[in-house]
Amino acid sequence: MLVVKTVRGITRARQAGVEPQVGEPPGDVRSIQIEGENVSLIVGAYPAQPEGLLQSQFFEELAALAAIRGLELPYRAWGGDPWPAGANADWSAVVTAIPGTMQRAGADARFGLASTDREGRRAAVDFTAGILGYVAGLRDQGHRVEAVALHSAPSGHGTPAAFAESLWEILGWDWQGTSLVVEHCDAPRPGRVPEKGFLSFSDETNLVRAFREQGQDIGMLVNWARTVIETGQRRTAAAHVAEAHEAGVLNGLMFSGCSPKPPSSVTRGSMPICLPSRSKELRPVPCLPPAKSPDAFAKPAGRRSLVSRSACQGPRRHPLSGPHGCVKCATS
Repeated sequence: MLVVKTVRGITRARQAGVEPQVGEPPGDVRSIQIEGENVSLIVGAYPAQPEGLLQSQFFEELAALAAIRGLELPYRAWGGDPWPAGANADWSAVVTAIPGTMQRAGADARFGLASTDREGRRAAVDFTAGILGYVAGLRDQGHRVEAVALHSAPSGHGTPAAFAESLWEILGWDWQGTSLVVEHCDAPRPGRVPEKGFLSFSDETNLVRAFREQGQDIGMLVNWARTVIETGQRRTAAAHVAEAHEAGVLNGLMFSGCSPKPPSSVTRGSMPICLPSRSKELRPVPCLPPAKSPDAFAKPAGRRSLVSRSACQGPRRHPLSGPHGCVKCATS
């Protein structure tokens, strides 16, 4: 399922073979349905939120939108942001590691969960241990953390084998019900200069599928803008969605914005992320107007899940081990 919110987004959905249904609730907020299902949002508001007294007002106004069920929170090089002033205490959260990952990788090109440099990979695993502590702190404050988004840094010289070693250790920690997702970022392509240059989508998908087959709570998150940046072609996003869905690992779909124009000449846009739903409730849900909304997460609020999870309950095996039907990441 795809969730969209602007005319251009609806066009993309139709190109992917999905016909969206658009409702018109009161005011300037638009409700989007696909195949009869509404969505609720976890909003990545941190790039837009003000400081000081205006922050409370900002989040109080966000809370007036019934579509929002929670916030995306950044984990930076120095730690995670506190729960924002004025934000609804009942909202849940999704934590993204991308701000801190890029900050640390900018200071040390060896840094990353997929790094072939032992010290660089160790530093990234320790950084992720900090996220585990941050998640525990949020939980102690009464905030449910639905997922943590991780990334296959560093740029240009990571390997699936190194990423698997990192994830193998990280998945062994007690996340207390918080899911892990690998958010794909643009990978190197012949004739193109990557923006992030992490592992290929196929490498990440094969690796996540191997862990999933062992019953691990991990999936793939497709970022629309990142896949388009990778190739310069919109169809790449649809291809990645199809590939992840076919592999049974599609946990999320982010419609973030990108443009061929220089950053100074465009306004950063955003669209929702779809996550699988465990809720049985259906209710009308508005979608944020594109001119006002920051990056957002969304999940179907209906009975059907976006993806089917593996029912395998077998013993936990390292996905690089090969035997017993495990996928070899380097060759799959």
